[in-house]
Amino acid sequence: MKIRTKLFDVLFVISVFTVLIAVSSFVTLEIFHKMNSEKRYLNTLSSYFTSNLKYALSVFEKSLMNAVSDVDFYSLAMDDENMSTSTRAKLEKQISSFKSYFPYAEMFQVRYVEKTIFSYGTDKVSNVDDTIFYRSKAFILLNNSLYLVRNYKPNEDVEVLSLINFSRFVRDFFTNIVSDDNRGIMFSLGNMNIFSFKKGTETTTNDSFIFSDERMLYDVKIFAVVSIDMVYKSIRPILIFGALLLAALFLIVLILSRQLSKKLSLSFEIVSREIREHSRTSFKEIKNYDKYKDELKGFITSYNEIGQEHDNYVKETDRIVEEKTAQIYEQNELLMEISTTDALTGLHNRRHFDESFPKDFNIARREGFYINFAIVDIDNFKEINDKYGHLCGDACLRALAVMIRKCFQRSSDEFERFGGEEFTIYNVSKESDDFAKHLNLFRDEVAKMKVRCEKDNSSFVDVSFTISIGAVSFVPQYTDTFEKIIDKADTNLYIAKRTGKNRVILLA
Repeated sequence: MKIRTKLFDVLFVISVFTVLIAVSSFVTLEIFHKMNSEKRYLNTLSSYFTSNLKYALSVFEKSLMNAVSDVDFYSLAMDDENMSTSTRAKLEKQISSFKSYFPYAEMFQVRYVEKTIFSYGTDKVSNVDDTIFYRSKAFILLNNSLYLVRNYKPNEDVEVLSLINFSRFVRDFFTNIVSDDNRGIMFSLGNMNIFSFKKGTETTTNDSFIFSDERMLYDVKIFAVVSIDMVYKSIRPILIFGALLLAALFLIVLILSRQLSKKLSLSFEIVSREIREHSRTSFKEIKNYDKYKDELKGFITSYNEIGQEHDNYVKETDRIVEEKTAQIYEQNELLMEISTTDALTGLHNRRHFDESFPKDFNIARREGFYINFAIVDIDNFKEINDKYGHLCGDACLRALAVMIRKCFQRSSDEFERFGGEEFTIYNVSKESDDFAKHLNLFRDEVAKMKVRCEKDNSSFVDVSFTISIGAVSFVPQYTDTFEKIIDKADTNLYIAKRTGKNRVILLA
């Protein structure tokens, strides 16, 4: 067995045993702390609830006394209907006002010598037995709701009884204090346990609760409770975390044990791998992972020096190649520009037109745009050449090119020297764009031009000329072709020449 394997076995067993003890202790302490925290919270909750309840009841009794202190109860018991009705209305008004700030009191009775002479709220609490109501001194259960019976005797003959909806009081208390439905209050009435939660009241003997310390109110034991299921749910993340932590630590121990056991052979493995993975275009320096000054370290140092020299040579070669490639690209761009530019006028030439116009025509046909296309021809250009010479003719062509640039400056405008004294102008747009009007303005500007030409060696002459334009402007259909556009414009140019020249003819 190799030393590396022996070291791995010993380290792994010791580490796993230590991790198990640590994680188990952690989970146990967390569960114990959670249970104690829940118990302390329940004690605080029950104490707070009981003190609030006692305070609320004391305020209720004092307020009730004040509300009925000036009521003439004897007039209610008398046979005088006028006095009884007046007193009853007064008492109902005071009780109604009292209920506005203590809405938990749902029923009131006034008894005179054990005879009910006034009732209020009986329509809200049904199935109430008068005898039970009168004789009860603490809590009763009505319609699945817990009620507290309180009585107040203004004198020996009169007794004022009230029925307080205790379940509603508990529900509102928990709505303001506790955010969940799993905590509540348990009232122990003899052998019966009544649980009151925010969601409602229920009678059960189920023991699946954790209880606070006991609190007393009259003849009732009060406990704050929480469902054991909720406590289990709160503990479940701790157990899950403990299991995940154990698995993670197990994996870490496994990795660390393997790494430590491989330490003696690490440098040899790295050198072997780096040499196998060495690339011609990228050199990666081999690091010396141990502290020993041995033959292996000398070999790594020599290898890194040679590799660095090789890497520098490759980088310099790549730099030269990139520079040469960029120069070739620039020269190709320049050649492309020269090949598509007319040397005389500086406009694009026929080659550029043949490449760009079919593409633009297809865009217009596909998108449903207008194609505005015109062929411009200098009138009587041969006479200018014959009379003033070809140099003057060239000057006229250059002047016309300048005027085209001046009159058609939008980014969508395209213009080329089509051949000889003919030029093309076109654009693609969503609308017809008054193309004929724009062409006529351009034609007028050309007619106003004066081109200075040398008549002989000592004199100059200003030459003017006109142009004829054949144009089309429409939305091409699927069956149309760009050749058809050129033919239509050329036909219109022919008409312009035949009908007197110096005009624009735009016909479909």
